[in-house]
Amino acid sequence: MAKQKAANPMSASLLVELLTEELPPKTLSLLARCFSDEVANGLIRYQLIQRGSQWKAFGTPRRLGLLVSDLAP
Repeated sequence: MAKQKAANPMSASLLVELLTEELPPKTLSLLARCFSDEVANGLIRYQLIQRGSQWKAFGTPRRLGLLVSDLAP
C-alpha cells in the first residue's frame, strides 16, 4: 500500500490570473513565464513562499496565470 503525503495544515495554494487584451499566441509561453517569475519572486521577497516552492505558469490568448503551492499562512 502506497503512503500518501499528508497535507501541511499550515500551507495553502494561491491562484493569480491576469486578464488581458488578445495576446499573440507565439509569445504566450514567454509572457506567462515572465509574469509568473515576477509574481513568485515578489512572494519570495515578502517571505510568503520559500525558495524551492513549486509554481506553475499558464497562459491563454486572454489571460496569464500562476498557481503556487505551499503558500505561507
